[in-house]
Amino acid sequence: IDGLGLFGTEVMGVENLKIHCSHSVSEFIEMNPMWKGLREQGVLCTETWTPNQSFEPSIGCGFSITPIPVPHRDELSDMHALLIATNQRKLLFLPDHDSWEDTLAGVSIREWLAELSVDVALLDGTFWDLNELPHRDISQVPHPPVSQSLNLLGSRKSDDPHIHFIHLNHTNPLCNPDSTELEELMSMGWNLSKEGDSFTLERL
Repeated sequence: IDGLGLFGTEVMGVENLKIHCSHSVSEFIEMNPMWKGLREQGVLCTETWTPNQSFEPSIGCGFSITPIPVPHRDELSDMHALLIATNQRKLLFLPDHDSWEDTLAGVSIREWLAELSVDVALLDGTFWDLNELPHRDISQVPHPPVSQSLNLLGSRKSDDPHIHFIHLNHTNPLCNPDSTELEELMSMGWNLSKEGDSFTLERL
């Protein structure tokens, strides 16, 4: 959210930028003097969504977004995964959440993705395992490790969605293209996203 300041007169100088967000985030922007100033200057405006209800970001854009609440960093506002859907395919964007246990609420990853009819899932891949930050308590920066996600998923089956791990910390061995961890992930049929990747939600 700190990046909102770049839309102000000091950098981009945009006008009437619509920010789609939760009611909690909208309140946070209104209460923070810096972001409130951007509102008052006409740089940005907020349009709040309702959790678990789809909306079109603009009329006739060809896709809808459904915000799905997930547990992560809610001390100031809240966090949502985004389900982006056309009339043909769906992509889940989940770069941050605390744990699979809290997010899934008793179902498996496969069951959850199937309930959402996901074709492509971009999942939180921040850390490989819990030993990655030897000089810091990793519970202070909660993310489900990729190694745990792989244990829960097992190898990809033919009817599984395509899963790509994103949002890697610089300490994650998956950043090394020659690592055994990346070899393990790929051998199980899952993927690692890289900058510049694109995903087609309309079948040509």
